[in-house]
Amino acid sequence: MMKRFFLAMLFLTANFFAQKIYAQEIQEAEAEKDIAQNAEEIEEVEIEKKSFQNIEEILDFVSNTETDSLGEKNSESKKNSKLKISAQKKSSEATADDLQKNYHIEKDSRQRIKFVQNLSWQAIPNVEHYEVEIQKFIGQINSVSTNSNEAWTTILKETVSQNFIEVSLESGNYRFRVQAANLLERERKSEWERFTILKASIPKINSVLPKKIFVDTEKNQDGIFSLHGENFLPLTLFSLLAVDGEGAEQEIAQGKILEVSADGKTARVQFDLEKFQEGGYKISANNPGDFSATSETFYAKIKFLAFETVQLNAAYFLPILFYDGTLEKYMDSKITFLNAGADISLIFLVKNKMHFGVGVKANYTRLPMNTEYYDLSGNYLTGMLNLLYQGHIIPQKLILELHGLAGVATLFDTKFDYTTAPFTSPSLDAMGLAFGGGFMLQYHPGKAKHFFVAAGADFIHVKFKDMSCGTLSPQISFGVKF
Repeated sequence: MMKRFFLAMLFLTANFFAQKIYAQEIQEAEAEKDIAQNAEEIEEVEIEKKSFQNIEEILDFVSNTETDSLGEKNSESKKNSKLKISAQKKSSEATADDLQKNYHIEKDSRQRIKFVQNLSWQAIPNVEHYEVEIQKFIGQINSVSTNSNEAWTTILKETVSQNFIEVSLESGNYRFRVQAANLLERERKSEWERFTILKASIPKINSVLPKKIFVDTEKNQDGIFSLHGENFLPLTLFSLLAVDGEGAEQEIAQGKILEVSADGKTARVQFDLEKFQEGGYKISANNPGDFSATSETFYAKIKFLAFETVQLNAAYFLPILFYDGTLEKYMDSKITFLNAGADISLIFLVKNKMHFGVGVKANYTRLPMNTEYYDLSGNYLTGMLNLLYQGHIIPQKLILELHGLAGVATLFDTKFDYTTAPFTSPSLDAMGLAFGGGFMLQYHPGKAKHFFVAAGADFIHVKFKDMSCGTLSPQISFGVKF
């Protein structure tokens, strides 16, 4: 009886272990199948095998994404990377913005700001838990026993069931590694992965210079602003905000940092002048950690009759007589060749890419003529008020000028010297009203803002007491602006 009972117990025990081994083999087969399905994503590395029976592969992972400023991710990774560290919130809490950075901000019971860094890695099938170890760098040492001369101290060891951990660390240099354990307690530690936490700082903008800019002026307009405040960093993002009549702000451009002082109290930032229109603007400074500050409103203006420049111009022109024929009769020609002109103008800015000015213009013509019977000599001078408009076809390069003219014209010291008799006529002098208009196309060669060459033409009508004349004068000129 006892023998039969013993044999029955032995049979049940054997059957139990057989079923357990069979279940274990099924479980291992499923695990190996999962690993095979992820083979394209997992690169094999040589590791020290544990002494588990029938285990040909064990789980391993290497975290390869460094983090820096407050946990911001660096996308470079090692070739053996299997698990990518990307600090994120829990999927139920994360927003689109949170998924782009490795931290979020919380407030404690006393409403103090606390940064929470998020370290995560790719989940691995059949892992029961992960053991996370974080160490802080404490300095350099001279070590003979190890290959490293760096000293680290462990500040955290924690077991988690998810593939992430949230911590709140002060600024400094850190490293961490993860150890995974599957259902069969098979485990292996990852390589150390380093990251840096930078101290968060809140920027402050005390002043912005210049406080006013004039749109479309050529003088001292380079889009560079000098900012004075606190906690400016090379990583600070400066933005230009347009302010509408109701005070609403809209970002329209990002600035280029030209210089940040070592103490973080001054910065020089450049913005594209093409982004400015007449109105109010602010500059915002945003530091890593989503800390930001905004300046007071400054203004871009188009000031009526804002003085811009002085323009001097010298010209050679070739007047062609059109009517009434009196001068042509005595000079025996419609064209005179001894001519010169000059003008000076004050240019004012009135509206976008529109420049108006006022000046004076003078033209002089020498009237020499030799015939068989007499020699004619005389002088013809016009002096006129010049009202002009300039439009920039190509800014700072090609400018179209239109002008209107009004003034006086005079003939003076005009005499006939008769060759057939010793007789010279009395001096003939006359004065009349002159008015007309014309155009000039200015070209600034190379990078020359203050020098230009030009070509154009004027038409002037003159009314004397006993005659009228009209002349068309093509001209070439050169000038300077200052």
